[in-house]
Amino acid sequence: MRQLPADRVGNSKIRIRLNARPPGSREAHGAERSRARALFDCAPWIMLSALLALSGCMGPPLALSPDTLPDAVVGQSYSTDLSAIGVAGGSSPAFRVAGGDFPAGLALAAGSGEISGTPTRSGSFAFRVTAQTPGLTQQTGSIDLLLDVFDALTLNTSPAVARVDEPYTFNPQIAGGLPPYTVAVVGLPAGLTFAADTGVISGTPRLPASGIALDMTISDSASPAQSKSQRLSLTVKPRAVAITTESLPAATVNTAFSTTLIAIDGRTPYRWSVIAGVLPAGLRLDRNTGVISGTPTAVGSATVTIRVEDADSPQSTAEREFTVTVVGS
Repeated sequence: MRQLPADRVGNSKIRIRLNARPPGSREAHGAERSRARALFDCAPWIMLSALLALSGCMGPPLALSPDTLPDAVVGQSYSTDLSAIGVAGGSSPAFRVAGGDFPAGLALAAGSGEISGTPTRSGSFAFRVTAQTPGLTQQTGSIDLLLDVFDALTLNTSPAVARVDEPYTFNPQIAGGLPPYTVAVVGLPAGLTFAADTGVISGTPRLPASGIALDMTISDSASPAQSKSQRLSLTVKPRAVAITTESLPAATVNTAFSTTLIAIDGRTPYRWSVIAGVLPAGLRLDRNTGVISGTPTAVGSATVTIRVEDADSPQSTAEREFTVTVVGS
């Protein structure tokens, strides 16, 4: 290997040529000055670019709010707003659904973060929303959300007819929304009450009445809660028809006989009939009057069940068993 002279070992210099022009030329010096000036002017941007590259071109993260959405109802207009917290420099982030099951019928506004529309299907929908600001120092954030969409609360019911002094139970047909429900009923007649959790009306009414107005209001457990009100009409019929005759007198063979069955309450006119057994030969029951009459032809006894029906709607009935005895003369 070639050795440098001893007098130049400590003073050696290394030069790097930036161009192919002779180093002493006027053109070479001008080009070097232009490159140096350009490098000086661009230095801040070069440093900024290096820093952004090192940081991934990302600013501070965004926090999205709220993390709990109000419930929605199928077929009803829905609107709620998402917001980004921690946005720097006054820029506006762009929102988008980044995955999951977004409810049909709703849309997310990219510029405002509003979720709006009319949902078309019930269910629990889990999805992710992200927000990102524009520019070199982008800020991003994401949030996982759950939106419950319920069917509309419905009350399809018409109270059955009640009757004085008879136990009564009516169960309203409630559907949709989120159980459990809260029920209130105003206008019940004396003797009837309602269950606040089911709306069941029960008891024993004391007085007859026609077309009693009941105001029933139902609320579910959704947030916000759905509410449904309906005016119902309740009719309390008079006491059902009843047979007050307890027994029949004895008849005498070959002798004319007549006795009248007595009924009360219900609505007249009554209709009478023998529904089990047979009256002694020679006797018959008048369907319109309840009179048993005729001339029995043989000694003996017969057990029959007699029914009375009233003219109300719905109809009330009563039955009683009697023994008819025919004795000798």
